[in-house]
Amino acid sequence: MRHSLKTLASVLAVGAFAATGLAGCAGGGSSESGVDASKVKDQEVSGNITFQTWSLKNEKFTPYFEKLIADFQKENPKVKVKWMDQPGDGYEEKILQQANSEQLPDVVNLPPEYGAPLAKAGKLLDLAKADKKTLEGYVDGGVEAYQYHGVDGSFGYPWYLGVAFNYWNTDALQKAGLSKDKLPTSDDELYAAAEKAAQQGVTLMNTRPDLGYLASRGVKVWDPSSRKFVFNNKDAQKLLQRYADLYKKHGVAPEMIGKADDGAQLNEAFYKGTLGGLNSTPSFASDIKKDAPSVADKVVVNEPWETPNLLVQGISVSANSKNPAAALAFAQYVTNNANQEAFVKIAKGFLPGTKEGNNDPNSFISDEDTPLVKEAIKTAASTAKKAKRLTPIELSEEMKTAYLQQITAAMQGDISVSDALDKAVEECNKLVEDNE
Repeated sequence: MRHSLKTLASVLAVGAFAATGLAGCAGGGSSESGVDASKVKDQEVSGNITFQTWSLKNEKFTPYFEKLIADFQKENPKVKVKWMDQPGDGYEEKILQQANSEQLPDVVNLPPEYGAPLAKAGKLLDLAKADKKTLEGYVDGGVEAYQYHGVDGSFGYPWYLGVAFNYWNTDALQKAGLSKDKLPTSDDELYAAAEKAAQQGVTLMNTRPDLGYLASRGVKVWDPSSRKFVFNNKDAQKLLQRYADLYKKHGVAPEMIGKADDGAQLNEAFYKGTLGGLNSTPSFASDIKKDAPSVADKVVVNEPWETPNLLVQGISVSANSKNPAAALAFAQYVTNNANQEAFVKIAKGFLPGTKEGNNDPNSFISDEDTPLVKEAIKTAASTAKKAKRLTPIELSEEMKTAYLQQITAAMQGDISVSDALDKAVEECNKLVEDNE
C-alpha cells in the first residue's frame, strides 16, 4: 500500500480554492505582500502570534506542542504564541476563509497544494527573501514543493515528509526461484523477475500504474505554461503498454489496478506471499509487526530506482503578520532539526524535513523499534534525499479517478493504451477548465 500523510493531515486536492476563488493577486511574477520580507530578519522578535496546526491537538501530540511553545517563549520572552488547531475535515475551506478575511494565522501548517493559491495571492511571506540561508538546511525536494510556477519565491519550510520504497517478501521470492541477495534495481530487472515469478503464481509488480508511476520515470505529465495535462505521449504509452503486457501474463496483482487505494488487500497478499513486492512507507513495517509478525523476519527492503515521490507537510508564514519577525522565528523554531527529530519520533513513519535529520536517521530511531522498522526508517531517510513532488498541485482526486478508470480499461484489454491516455487527458483537462 502507498501510505500517505493522511494519518496526520490529509494532503487533499486544491479544488476548493480553484472553485471558490481567493481574493488578491493571482498573476505571475513576484508575490506581493504587506511585509518587506527582506527586512523581517532585522526586526525585533516580539509580539503576539498565532500558530495553526491541522488535526494535531490530541493526546498523542498536545504535550509535544505545549512544550515546544513553552520552550520558544522561554527563549523569546517578548513573544506570546497562541496555538490553534483545525479538524481534519474542511481544512482547505477554513484556510480559504481565513485568507479572504485577512485572518490567516501568523504561522500556519500548509501542504503545498494549499500554499500555491495563497502564495500567488500574496498571502504568504517569501522565505527565500526573508532568510535564504536557512532554507539551505531543508531537504531540497521539500523546499521545491513550495516554489510555484508563475510566482517568485519560496513559501514553506518542509516539516514532516513521507516517501515510499520497496518491500520484498523473501519467501515469495524463493518460491519464484529468485534470490533475496539479488533484488531488482531497475524496471528491466523487475519485469524480467515478474515474468518468471508469474509462472509460479507470485506477482512482483509493486507499484500502481498511476500518474506518479509515469512521472517518476521521466514522463511529462503537466505543462505549467498551458496549464494542461500532457501525459498522452509516446513515453507514457511505452511504459503502460509494458505494464499491460505484464498484467496479461498474470505478473500484476489485480488489486494494483482499478481502485485508487486498496491497501488492505495488497497488504494481505504480501503477508500471504502471493504478492512478492510492495512499494510503501516506513509505516508498513509497523503494520507488518502488528498484523503479521511471523512475516517480519522474511522481509527485506531497498530504495526505489526511479525518482521517488515526496509527500510534504510544511510550515508557512503569513505575509500580513503584524509581528513578522516573531512569526518567522517561530516557524524556523518549529522546523529546526532538533524539534523535527523529536516530532517524528512521535509521528512514526514520517521523516524530518531537514537534511541533517535524514543524514542521521539513528537520531529519530527508537530503541524499541524492531529491526525491520529501523531498516525501513534508514531506507526512507536515504530515499528522501532524492525524492521530489512528482504530480502537479492541480491534480485532484476526481482527476486521479478519471485517469485510473481509463487505464484500468486498457489493462483489461477493453481499449488500447493510446486511446486510454487520450481519453484520460481529455477528461482531466476538462476538469481543470471547470475549476478555473
